[in-house]
Amino acid sequence: MREGLLAGAAVFAAAPALAAPDFAGRYAQPAKFYSETAVISRLPDGDYSVTIDLDFRGCRGRVEARGRVEGNSLIATAQKDGKESCRLEIKQEPPGIHVFEENCARNRDAGCEFSSFLRKRP
Repeated sequence: MREGLLAGAAVFAAAPALAAPDFAGRYAQPAKFYSETAVISRLPDGDYSVTIDLDFRGCRGRVEARGRVEGNSLIATAQKDGKESCRLEIKQEPPGIHVFEENCARNRDAGCEFSSFLRKRP
């Protein structure tokens, strides 16, 4: 019985760990009166740089944030005046990403938001 438990533990320990999702790429959701683009780049230290630009009938916004993968999400924060001003949670949902914003009003006009679904672009 003990040998079976040890063999099972050895197989489990040897199984490859699930790789963290790679968010790097260009994403967009252009429409007639709405445009939002995101550029996500992997940095040498393993963190990600996230830039999102948005234009909705004159309502504009831009956020430049830095973050890392936590579980299945990329969590990125922007700094303004030395304080965290915007938090983005980005989840992969093929064929793109879903962006959720928190506390980002200082990075955009009042009539629009960064939360949206963006498709991956070549």
